[in-house]
Amino acid sequence: MPGYVSHLDHLASVQYAELVNATNFWSQLQWFMAQAFSIVGVPGFRYTLLVLCLGLIISAIWQKPFHRKLWRPHYWLVLTQFVFVPVLCVIAVLYRVAPDPTKPLTKENPVADWSINVLGLLSLLSIFLWVYRMKGIRWVALCVLAIQQVFVFGAMLVAGISISGDWL
Repeated sequence: MPGYVSHLDHLASVQYAELVNATNFWSQLQWFMAQAFSIVGVPGFRYTLLVLCLGLIISAIWQKPFHRKLWRPHYWLVLTQFVFVPVLCVIAVLYRVAPDPTKPLTKENPVADWSINVLGLLSLLSIFLWVYRMKGIRWVALCVLAIQQVFVFGAMLVAGISISGDWL
């Protein structure tokens, strides 16, 4: 029968669509991550990052966190700030609004918008927590966290643009 689609054919087509969507998810996630980290190309952020890196070098020389035994093993958790970048990019992929110039912009998903705002607030709160906890090397902590926050801000920017569909 030419118009008949068997159950197995339908199942195979659904599995193929899921595979294509999974592959599309990973390629979009990779693209969004690259866009988030490319915030370094924006002149204002480039110079901010340069000043923060210089501040990190100066504060590390001045405070000597590894020579004075001020660095505790759990201080490596300060690098978990980078976890916000892929999480924000996953939100950008999952709740993305496809730009279509023939249709009016759809309303952004409130859950995605709320998630981006909450993650941004949590990243700022974690900065205050880590700077408070790292007594004796607070300048080093502030510089490391501010460098990471530049990339978190890039991911927030990309995620916000993605869920609104209003690409620059």
